[in-house]
Parts: sequence; C-alpha cells; structure tokens
Amino acid sequence: MSRARHHFKGAAALSLSQAATRVLSFLSLILIQKNTTVAENGLVQLGLRLGFLLSLFTEFGIRGYVVREIARCREDLGKAQSIFGNVFNLRLALVGPVWLAGSFILWAAGYSQATLVVVSLFYVFAVMDSFATLFKFLFRAYERMEFDAIFSVLGRGFLLIGLLILWYSRKLTVLSIAATHISASTLETFALAVCVILLLKLRLLYRWDTAGIFDALRHSIPFAVINIIGTLYMSTGTIALSKMLGEEAVGYYNAASRLPEALQFLPVAVVNALIPFLSRHHSDRELVSRYYEFLARYLGYFGVTVSAVFVFAPQWVIHFVAKQEYLVATPVFQFYGIWLILIFYQFISANILICVNAERIVMMRAMIALALNVCLNIIGIRIWGLNGAAMALVTTELVSAGLYSVALARRGIHLPAKSLLRIGVVGLAAALPLVFLNRLLPDTLRVAAGVLSGCVVAIFFALQDDRLLLMRILRRGQSSE
Repeated sequence: MSRARHHFKGAAALSLSQAATRVLSFLSLILIQKNTTVAENGLVQLGLRLGFLLSLFTEFGIRGYVVREIARCREDLGKAQSIFGNVFNLRLALVGPVWLAGSFILWAAGYSQATLVVVSLFYVFAVMDSFATLFKFLFRAYERMEFDAIFSVLGRGFLLIGLLILWYSRKLTVLSIAATHISASTLETFALAVCVILLLKLRLLYRWDTAGIFDALRHSIPFAVINIIGTLYMSTGTIALSKMLGEEAVGYYNAASRLPEALQFLPVAVVNALIPFLSRHHSDRELVSRYYEFLARYLGYFGVTVSAVFVFAPQWVIHFVAKQEYLVATPVFQFYGIWLILIFYQFISANILICVNAERIVMMRAMIALALNVCLNIIGIRIWGLNGAAMALVTTELVSAGLYSVALARRGIHLPAKSLLRIGVVGLAAALPLVFLNRLLPDTLRVAAGVLSGCVVAIFFALQDDRLLLMRILRRGQSSE
C-alpha cells in the first residue's frame, strides 16, 4: 500500500469514528435531557463536567507522550513495554490521590453529599474512559487507527443502548445514568485491554520502576499543562459570562459554539492519523513542512467554506442548531465562524510542533492564551457584553496563530503564500453565492450554492496541485511516497 493511501485510510477511519461517536453522544444527551427534570439533568451534567476535569489530573498529559515515544520505538518491544508499563503504573497511582484531593476541594467549596456521590461516580466513568483512550492511543502509535474507530463507536453505542434500556423500563435516574456510563466505559476498556495484550504483545502488569515513572512524568508535564489549560481556556467565556451577565448570556454563547466545536472532529481525526508518522520522521524538516502545508491547505479549504456560511448566513445556522430566540446572538455565531478557521490552524500547528519536540512552545502558548483570554473577556464583556466574549476568543486565537506561525518558521516549517491565496479564493467562492443570492433563493438553497461553489474551487485546486497524490490514494499503488 502506498504511503498516501495508508495515511488516507487512517484519517478516514478516525474521521468516520469521530463523526459517529459525536452523533451517538448527542443522542445520549438528548435522551437524558428529555426524560429527566431540569434539576436531575443539571446534576448529571455537573457530574460529567467535574468528573472529566478531575480525570485530567490522572492523565497528566501522558497520552500524547505515549503516542510520540512509542511511535518512534515500536519495533523494539522491550522499550515499548517499558514506556507503556511506566505510564500505566503512573496512571494507576494517580487515580486514588486525585479522587481524594478533588472530593476534599468540592466538600470545602460547599457541595452537598449527594453531589459528591454523583461526581465520584462520573469520575469513575471518566477514569475508565481515559484508560480506554490510552489504549486507543497505543494503537495510533502503531498506526492501527481502525481499532480506535471501532471501539470509539462501540463504547458510545453501549452507552446509548444502556440509556435506551433504562428509558424503556422507566428507570432513568441520576444514579442509574451514572451506573450506565460506568458499565459502558468498563466494557470498552476491558475489550481494548484484551486487544492490547493479544495484538500488540504489551503487558498491563509491569514492575514498578520509580526512575522510569518519574522520567515519564517529567516528559509529560508540557502535555499535561496543554490539556488542563486548554480545557480552562475554552471555559473562560462561559465562566466570565455567568458571573457578569447571567445564565441567559451563557446559553446564547454556548449555543453558538456547539456546531463549530463539533466540526473539530475533522482536523482532530486527520492530524491524529499522521502524528505517529511525523513523530518518527521529525528530523526530516522538509517532509514535515510538506505535510504541514498539505494539512493547512486542505483543512483550510473546509474551514473557510464552513466559515463563510456562519459569517454570511448566520440566521440559517441559528435555525439549524437552535430556535428563533437565539437570533439576538447573531454576531456571536458569526464570530464563532471566524474562530473555526483559527482553531483548525491551531490544532494543526500545535501537533506539528509536538511532533518535532517543541511541546514546550505549545505549553507556553497555552499559558499566554489563557491569561490573554481572561483579560480580554473582562474588558470585552464590560464594553460589548455578550459580543465581547466572542471577540475575546477570536482575538486570542489570532494571537495564538501568529505565535505558532513564527515558532514553525524558526524550525524551517513554512506555509507558502500560494497556499494562503488558494484558501482565500475558496473562501471567496463560498461567500459570493451567500451574499449575492440573498434575495433570490431561500436560505437553505443559498447555503447549498455557497458550499457547492467552495467545493468546486477546492476540487479544481486539488486536481491542479495534487493529481498524482490523489491517484495514489485512490489506487492501490506501490509507491512509498
């Protein structure tokens, strides 16, 4: 199989699984929201949110470390076993202390005993789910993306089936919902563990190696900071709005974010499929630069096409994802359309930097972005209200994009002006029908015309620039390139 076809197969598997799991998760969320009281649903969502945040401290960034390091030494079973064994032992050692510390903090913050129980249950789910993700990352390191795809869909499928059974038997309560989450994640984790043992020949039980564990912990710190700060960063607008403008503003803001956040599955899947390969060839900067340019160009085509819809047909987007009442937040939806392009670029550039051992740059960028976003939110919300929070997010992403671009350029990884021009042309092609057909066609047809126009131009550029590459992907060629 050609290299191009191999990469395409992995990216396609992850893209399809990401799309499927998001749909299944969305259906589970709808089922819970429609069949529980507002208070019960609020407790479930609080448990999920806090359980996930606590579980981040048990991961400590070591999933990203595992993918990069094992991808580089996967032919050496002993070394791969050492890395995985130390990481697995570290994860196990952190689970108990993190739960104790988290429970104490929540108790000190005044949460009720019932809330602490629910958070603890969802913490168990989050921990089991994170172990399943660790095993999937192992398969990513071996470029066996199909296991990630299959088990991701199965795990969320088990969850939805369990919730449907509870709904049918009229036993959909907070505790039963939590128990179903735990059962589904445990089943998925156990099945993945068996596959790791049988197919990758890696053992779960490994001798305690204090020096190796501290080495893994030391190298994973930048990844941990990136994960934790990244989560806090994306919550800044919501927290600031809740304190300064109230829950209604939070509702508008989060409604605008849903679709752009969901669409992140595409760059996440495509880039994750390439991380093992790029990690193994990180010293070949010419090759890394080619892949960087390729990713930025094609994901840029997709990003600007969708962005054009948000910016020039926001009312259609609002009616698609929400209700008439959300039209007052039209500018927020437009800002999120711009943010979509920037977050696509951020994900590409951050992971390219990680592949070339520059994760500390990504860590510093995350810290700068968090501080800047907090300041801009406080200022922006005071002056422009709800729109100020959206403006703060976009401004922060623009600064981040500039920082990443400079960091990559210093390492000989550039995005040619020709590629930027092509992305701009695709965006213009998508925007023109949306603007000039405003009074001639219904919104849905106008959006379809804009998307089709952008796709046609993108396909034209693809045939002009990468005809041979596309042929290698579509055919079972033997070329290694």
